[in-house]
Amino acid sequence: MFRSKSWMPLFPAVLLITALALPMPVRADGSNAYPKDSYVLQVNGLACPYCAYGLEKQFARQRGVTKTDIDIVKGVAVVHVRPGTRFTDARLKRLVYDAGFALRRIVHRPGGGRS
Repeated sequence: MFRSKSWMPLFPAVLLITALALPMPVRADGSNAYPKDSYVLQVNGLACPYCAYGLEKQFARQRGVTKTDIDIVKGVAVVHVRPGTRFTDARLKRLVYDAGFALRRIVHRPGGGRS
C-alpha cells in the first residue's frame, strides 16, 4: 500500500489525536464523568460559535432543558435537563436536524444510559 515508511513516525500521534477526540471521559474511580441529567450528543457540522448558538437556541426552547454546552472542536453538545426529562432518539435527531446539523450518535443519556 505505502512504499515509503515515512508515515510510520506519525502513527502514534494520529492514534493519540483520535483517542482524545472521542467524547468518553471517565473518572479515576471508573465512573462516567458526564452529568447525571444530561444528553451527550456527537453532532456533525458544528464549525463556529454562531453555529453552536443556533443549536443552543433549539434546545433552549424545549421543556425541561436547563442549559446546553457545546464543544465546537470535538463536535459535542451536552444538553442538561431537569430530572425526569426524557427525549426519544427520534426527537433528539429531529431537534439537531432542525437546527441545521446531523446527529452522529448519542453518547450518553440521563441516568447513565449509553447508546
